[in-house]
Amino acid sequence: MDRLVKVDLPDGQRILACEIKKSGQPRVVREAVNQLLRYRQSLHGVLFLGGGMQVAAFFVPAPVAPRGSHRA
Repeated sequence: MDRLVKVDLPDGQRILACEIKKSGQPRVVREAVNQLLRYRQSLHGVLFLGGGMQVAAFFVPAPVAPRGSHRA
């Protein structure tokens, strides 16, 4: 696990488990989520967000197909 972060919330303090990766490729994100799920089994009292959360410095839009081309 890369980081444990303490966060003060209205209902008390929580600890967030974080995996930090340089790439946002689906395979890398999937590996990070699987690693967090393994940690979840051994760490009690640590907040693991339901579906996970991905944070990025920026997102690149998907490439646009040229006019006249068709995607199947």
